[in-house]
Amino acid sequence: MRAPGERGVLRHMRVFLAGIIQGSHQGRDLHDQSYRERLKQILRAYLPETDLCCPIELHPAAIDYAPDAQRRAFFGLVDNASQADVLVAYLPQASMGTAIEMWEAYHRGRVVVAITPMRENWVINLLTHAVLPSLDAFEEFVRDGRLAALVENLTPPPPSLRGKGAPATPALLPPSPAGGDAEYCERRRGWGG
Repeated sequence: MRAPGERGVLRHMRVFLAGIIQGSHQGRDLHDQSYRERLKQILRAYLPETDLCCPIELHPAAIDYAPDAQRRAFFGLVDNASQADVLVAYLPQASMGTAIEMWEAYHRGRVVVAITPMRENWVINLLTHAVLPSLDAFEEFVRDGRLAALVENLTPPPPSLRGKGAPATPALLPPSPAGGDAEYCERRRGWGG
């Protein structure tokens, strides 16, 4: 994000890497999570000052959590998603958890970008600022500066739309003073590399 009044290249933003984990699998099966490494590579290459929050890194053994630990992890991740400047959702198919994270980010006025073939899905169409068909298209979107421009140009909805499906006023905050974000990440077990 920029310091107040600063123009030019974004120097820092927080990105939450949402996406399918269990999806509609029954039992303990997980979807391939390699897309997360590709997203991290893309964001680090073109927006190197970006802090990333990856649910799999925060909770690698979540499939084995007891119900109380599941509850804490889930609501903690939803909270992290709502505080991100950008939520990137990788959805080759529907994901209930990702839909909730998208709603919270959208509702709090954050930028929501989906990578998905599901162009007719209402959640995708109503909650996203950009929809891309593939990881390659996402890379082009970031490389060309369109993600940064989307964050820069996000404006609050007009008062007539507030409360009627339009997102809440964006709260795209500048970075904390030196070390503040890193301290936040450590304390919350949220924002990491």
